[in-house]
Amino acid sequence: MRWLAVLMWMLACDALAATVTVSAAGARGEPHPELSRAVASALLAQGTSVAIMGEGGKCDPPCQRLRVELDAEGGVSIQAELGTLRASRHLEHVAGASTVELARAIALEGQDLLTQLGEPPRPVPRKAPVGAPRRAAEPVASAKASAAQSACDGPVQTAALPVGPAPVEPVPIERMPLPPAPAPAPIEVPRLEVTAPSPAPRSWLSFGARGLVHSFPSTHLVMAGAALGARAELVRGLDVRLSLAATVPTIDDSGPLRVRLHTTSGSALFAAQLGSLPLWIGGGAELVFLAVDRPVPDFDTLEAESVGGLLGVETRLRLARATAVLGVQGAWHPFGSRAELDRTTAFVYPSFGASVLAGLEVDVF
Repeated sequence: MRWLAVLMWMLACDALAATVTVSAAGARGEPHPELSRAVASALLAQGTSVAIMGEGGKCDPPCQRLRVELDAEGGVSIQAELGTLRASRHLEHVAGASTVELARAIALEGQDLLTQLGEPPRPVPRKAPVGAPRRAAEPVASAKASAAQSACDGPVQTAALPVGPAPVEPVPIERMPLPPAPAPAPIEVPRLEVTAPSPAPRSWLSFGARGLVHSFPSTHLVMAGAALGARAELVRGLDVRLSLAATVPTIDDSGPLRVRLHTTSGSALFAAQLGSLPLWIGGGAELVFLAVDRPVPDFDTLEAESVGGLLGVETRLRLARATAVLGVQGAWHPFGSRAELDRTTAFVYPSFGASVLAGLEVDVF
């Protein structure tokens, strides 16, 4: 009689183990027996009881059914049924995959869907009111399906054991520690490099030549000539210029006697820059040597000297190692130097004169 009890126990376990029914269809809805057999073989390899059934076949409860459909784009739709419960999933068909590889993927996904359908829904924990006493867990009678499945694994007595664990008070959301916020990434600010403007080039000593035109308003006499000079910078914005000038002999017929006038002069002029403008203004002194004669035979040349003051304004333009200069000067000779032409007539050097100068200076240091 003992062997009869063992036999009855084994038959009960086989009755509890549900059989999975597999059916496969092509893209147009036609049956696909080759894919059905491949999926059934993959399920058998996982230890699942499988039965292949057509689209119109019936399955006895507990009924677990797996439907596979191929679409025109090469994808696979998997639908799992457990009684009245259904779940589906879609797989993208990998180009070049064989039927066996595709069947293994379908078997894994189908078994996962059936497992999800077979799991009981999880109760949502409720937050207990503040100050409410906790209740101990009530012993629950063994469930029919769990007791039956446990009986297949071995003779376990569950009559006196509580099924569910003691409820745990859920932690409020506001008390849960929040993860620290990530530190913001450092922002790199481009560094602006400001370079000071380079100072203008300086010349400590330069030599140059200038052309000049003298004009005497009182006699309407105009004389042209040239000058050679040197300029030395004392401090920035202040310099001194020494020059020697000579004019071309010029006829003056504004007086009672016609005379020919020739001058040679030396001057010293201090000039300072006017703010940041390219203008220099200065003053100095000059010494003029006069040579007066008459354009007649046997007339000796008369000589005289005159000392006066200078006032000048000029502008300068730097050209690499040279400087272009354009300026205006005014001269005042208050002593009235004279050259006696005869007993009754004398040439008097004009008290006021103006000059225009233009030239080029070359830097030495």
